[in-house]
Amino acid sequence: MNRFWSKVDVGSPSECWPWLASVDGTGHGRFREGKSHIGAHRKAWQLSGKEIPEGLCLMPECGDKICCNSDHWSLVTRSETHKRAA
Repeated sequence: MNRFWSKVDVGSPSECWPWLASVDGTGHGRFREGKSHIGAHRKAWQLSGKEIPEGLCLMPECGDKICCNSDHWSLVTRSETHKRAA
């Protein structure tokens, strides 16, 4: 857990907490877990004690894909992500 948070610029609860390490081709932060990678926003969500139910994904309400403040993300369906992106 310390390794993850050392790569995040944690601010106040209302601020975005930018990911400071590698970013994937879609612009999301990327965190290595063992031999695989997980989105930094997804890891932050999990570390905050929240789950991502099957069929749902996370969308940044702040619009910042590298934000790791779980309060800035919401659960949405895949179709909702496409509607919002359009």
